[in-house]
Amino acid sequence: MTAVISALALVVSVLSLGLSGYSIWRVRKKETPHAWAEVERTNTPRLYVVTVKLRNPTQYLFKFSGISVPLDRVPVDERQRFILVERGAFRGHSEQWAKDNLDNIERGVKLNISGDIPSGEIGNVKVFLVRGSLSSAQEAKITVYYWSMENKARYRSQVVKASLPAAGVAISVLSV
Repeated sequence: MTAVISALALVVSVLSLGLSGYSIWRVRKKETPHAWAEVERTNTPRLYVVTVKLRNPTQYLFKFSGISVPLDRVPVDERQRFILVERGAFRGHSEQWAKDNLDNIERGVKLNISGDIPSGEIGNVKVFLVRGSLSSAQEAKITVYYWSMENKARYRSQVVKASLPAAGVAISVLSV
């Protein structure tokens, strides 16, 4: 009889330990920031508009710091998979100018960005993504960097994968 009671007590304690571990995991998972990217085509070949979104489920303020794509080769040439371009690079220019000067505008593999994401909100940043003229990549790996303004500010990053859209409706560079 005592063996049955001790075995039952052991089963109950193991179940309660498992349940408390699961509860801790769910709480931590719920407070994990989540980033994703949405890609839209433009009328300019090899040029895409990327919106990177970051959800802040914590009680702290987040501050965007930067965004980057991997550097494939040095020096950067036409075989580089993707390059980032600031959103204002095409302001005041026509679609034809964008097509003619796509490889001559200021661009890089990392851009500094700014913006706050309050607790419980989703922040987003838009940039242009240019595929290298000799690249056939269909998926971009984008890293978003941000500060978590805890008691001691922490620098964090998340990597997102963004698939390029198939042929279809394109948006105008001038309207972005």
